[in-house]
Amino acid sequence: MLTYGIGFLFSFIFQCRPLNYTWNQWDGEHEGVCLNVKGATYANSALNIFFDLVVFLLPVPRLLALQSRSTKSKIGVVLVFLVGLFVTACSIVRQFYVPHLWTSQNPTYDYNDIALWSGLEGDVGVCCACMPMVAGPVLYFFREKVASRFSSFTKTSSTKSTASISKQ
Repeated sequence: MLTYGIGFLFSFIFQCRPLNYTWNQWDGEHEGVCLNVKGATYANSALNIFFDLVVFLLPVPRLLALQSRSTKSKIGVVLVFLVGLFVTACSIVRQFYVPHLWTSQNPTYDYNDIALWSGLEGDVGVCCACMPMVAGPVLYFFREKVASRFSSFTKTSSTKSTASISKQ
């Protein structure tokens, strides 16, 4: 994956010859030649989605085979993976907006949706990566709140059940 990332980085940096033709080609006064940017963009997006799905699906068989973990722990891991799947969904949604960019009269304005979904993908991806490390402190700081809610629920329900038994 590292080779893929570096390869696409250099292909996008050096997509035009001369290099400044990348940002000067719009005025029609400069001469140069560029690679097929559309093809490279679609290939990069497709490979990105493919690698996201591989990362999502690769550990699933081992996760299902785990017997030493509690059900609660397994649910937590599955939830982290589902958030990761949402990151992949952001990549797919972003891909639907890319064709509009090629035919746009105002690419700066039409890039908004692509930038929105790209930013959301990155932000949610970082949150997903941090979830396992954040679980401990969140449980530590909110244990009293959660415990008091569950204990008041169990006291109320046990009082009601005791009252219904005593009426009989």
